[in-house]
This record gives sequence, C-alpha cells and structure tokens, in this order.
Amino acid sequence: MRMNIRSLLIPAVIILTASCAGVQKGESSRAGFQAGSSPQVKALSLKIPSPVKAGKPYPAYMVCTMPPAGIEGVIGYFFWNGEGPFEYHVSGSELATDPRFGRCTVFRFNLFTGRPATYRITGYITYRDSATGAGGQTNIVSAGAVTVRQ
Repeated sequence: MRMNIRSLLIPAVIILTASCAGVQKGESSRAGFQAGSSPQVKALSLKIPSPVKAGKPYPAYMVCTMPPAGIEGVIGYFFWNGEGPFEYHVSGSELATDPRFGRCTVFRFNLFTGRPATYRITGYITYRDSATGAGGQTNIVSAGAVTVRQ
C-alpha cells in the first residue's frame, strides 16, 4: 500500500494548529503560544538532586529567562521517561542572573515519584506575561537520569 505524503501532513498540521491555539479564561492553564509568536520565556535548565527517595516529595529547580515585567500563573508540567505530563504548582522561586541570558528566575517544584527506578525527567512551564496577559509555554528541558530509591 502506497501512502501519499499529503495524507500524513494534513493530520499533523491539524494537530499542530490545535495545540498552538490559545485558551480563554477558565479553560486549561496549559496554554500554548499564539500562531506566529515567539517565546518570551525560555527554560534554560532543570536540576534534580539524585538520588531521591520514593514516596517523598523532592525538589526540582527549573531556571527560566524572564521578560521585563515578569510572569505569573506559573505551572510546571513534568514527564517521567516520556510519561505525562503531570502538573505541579510552584513551591518557591528566586531571581538569578545568567551571564548569557541576563535576568532569570529559578522555580522550585516539589515532585513526587512512588516507584523506585531510574527516570529521565523532563519538563516545561506555562505562564501569563504580567504586562500583556498573554499566555505562553517554554521549551522542554531535561534533568537527565534521576535515580529514585526505596
């Protein structure tokens, strides 16, 4: 059976278009960028001290660039070996300066894993720009291999 490339591209374009649509207030907070816009906030790194203990919350630190007016409504989404996303709220943050990117924020999340194993943990945040109210989503960053022990 021979497939036409158009038959593969049309569903992909529809899915991509739907995933980039903005959401109205009251809908899901996982808003993506409006079509044609560029990210204002970039995730630079995700750090998780390893090993961690199964069944107990453990810290994850995500460093992100920051627009001049700042952001609000930050929610983190994390994946364990590609499974997810699982939603986590910020448990703390502090300002930092990166020599290449300037003003940044270090967001702290308390993650939880119930099963001992080694996981590749990745994540991103969604946010609202404090000046414009526009919603956005960062790129995905990885903490690499994280060992979860009993």
